[in-house]
Amino acid sequence: MSRIRSLSEIFAKNRTEELPDDLWKMFVHPRNEGRFDLKKWTKPTVLVGGRGSGKTMFLKYHCHPTTFSPKKDIIRNEDFEFIGFHWRPDTFFTQNINEKLLGEKWERSFNSLMTLTLLIDFAKMLENILRSKFNSKDEIEKIASFELPKPIRQKLGIKKEKFIDCKEELEDINFDLCNWINSPDSSIPPSFIDLVSSLKLITERLSINISVFQKSIFTIFVDEFENLTNQQQKIINTWLKHSSQNLIFSIAHKKHSEVSRETKSQEKIVGRNDFRLIDLDEIYSKDFENLAAEVFVLKWIQDNHITELEEFIDICSDPELISTRRSDKYLKNIKFIVQKILPKTTMSEISEDILKNNALNNKLKNLIDSGLKLHNSDYLISDFLDPNYKQASIVNGALLNRKSKSMFPEILHKEFL
Repeated sequence: MSRIRSLSEIFAKNRTEELPDDLWKMFVHPRNEGRFDLKKWTKPTVLVGGRGSGKTMFLKYHCHPTTFSPKKDIIRNEDFEFIGFHWRPDTFFTQNINEKLLGEKWERSFNSLMTLTLLIDFAKMLENILRSKFNSKDEIEKIASFELPKPIRQKLGIKKEKFIDCKEELEDINFDLCNWINSPDSSIPPSFIDLVSSLKLITERLSINISVFQKSIFTIFVDEFENLTNQQQKIINTWLKHSSQNLIFSIAHKKHSEVSRETKSQEKIVGRNDFRLIDLDEIYSKDFENLAAEVFVLKWIQDNHITELEEFIDICSDPELISTRRSDKYLKNIKFIVQKILPKTTMSEISEDILKNNALNNKLKNLIDSGLKLHNSDYLISDFLDPNYKQASIVNGALLNRKSKSMFPEILHKEFL
């Protein structure tokens, strides 16, 4: 039997970048009545959240590697109605795509970089569908033989016709473009290609030639939008504002970060008219205790391969099973598992640790000091800190910071004595 891994080992990988693109059975779907299910919206989205709030995880869950995951037992036609693509800028690299370094070619370079990256991702999307459990034989044959539109092949000098077969050539062309951007010593850069016209051509051909794509909405999620330059943000905002019925551009950035809402014209993107705002902090705060318990248990089960609890893994990512996860019985079981796993420490033990640990002890002293200053008191910190009464001393730190007159230091000190 393999050993049970420690909590510190399990949660060492705490960034989405360290996880695969396919997050099926790794993402806990929010229980908010589907109000924040991106697949049910046909409008651009601006997703915000604090650092570490799970923006990238949330986006990746809504993108094609997860939508067409081989771990999903069934791929329905409805899964084709919303297909997401995740694009996150390489901060250092994209900062070099500017007029100062590339002259008038900077905008076409940025446009082409995104185009090639997304063309490669479209090819991967087709591969993911073929690897999935999608079982329509006729549609699978059409997807496998779908051709990269001729105008794009001619523009890029690609000889192969099947889109899936073009992936390596697209990667080679993208490599050449990146090298040129890093060292633009040649006056003749690699071929430039426009993003919107290219993607519209592909999405229209898919919807015309393959019936399962007839209702598809393709959404490009630009992650870490705040790391783009102001001029690059204007380009993305222009695409967002002029999103079409089946090709949508959305962005995600840190909450309160300074980002542009300007476009390349005199217009600006405006909430409600051009996009709807999703605040991840708001989503998770209303159900945080339950969500935290589910995330904890999911990681514990997966990393320790606890087979008797694997039924839980099967339902956490599926929005169709949210009602099951709302039941009192389910939530009670999840919290019971958490209580069983987590180390049990009494309040008195926690209090003793706080007073023994120099850093925590200093924090307690600072807390008491701030409370005394709040009331302009002449009492000393030592008047409210007694090693023989650890728990009461910690409570003093909290009570002194209340503005209530009933918590004036002289009253509290008398009670403490």
